[in-house]
Amino acid sequence: MNRTLVIAVSFVLLVSLSGVAVAHPGLGIYKDINRAEADGYVQISPCVPGMGYHYGKFAEIDGDVNTASPEVLVYAYKDGELTLVAVEYIATEEFRLYGKHAHPFDVIPGTYAIHSWLFLRNPDGLTTDFNPRVDENCNVV
Repeated sequence: MNRTLVIAVSFVLLVSLSGVAVAHPGLGIYKDINRAEADGYVQISPCVPGMGYHYGKFAEIDGDVNTASPEVLVYAYKDGELTLVAVEYIATEEFRLYGKHAHPFDVIPGTYAIHSWLFLRNPDGLTTDFNPRVDENCNVV
């Protein structure tokens, strides 16, 4: 069995066993913050303790959620460099993702949001807003 097939089968098996839909595999390109900025993401928050620095693309906010193109990328420092730790999906309509309902997003009235800690395991859950592994200075601990 070739390596690509093994990876694809492992990915599908993980999804099947967890019962959770996963984000588009192409999101890995955004581990490099320079790529995110080149694609139009701009910093929209200072350090948010327990989350990180949010980089958003507000043109993406509409009534739909596209897992290949999240509205927000969340970064924290790991080994002195900003690294992608989560994504956040925001829409103007209520939606479900990963088996969870998005919650009203007070920062932008009339929208709903859900975090997804795809790049840093969150012991409190995949879609929990805050991650105890991100400290008050936005470092991964």
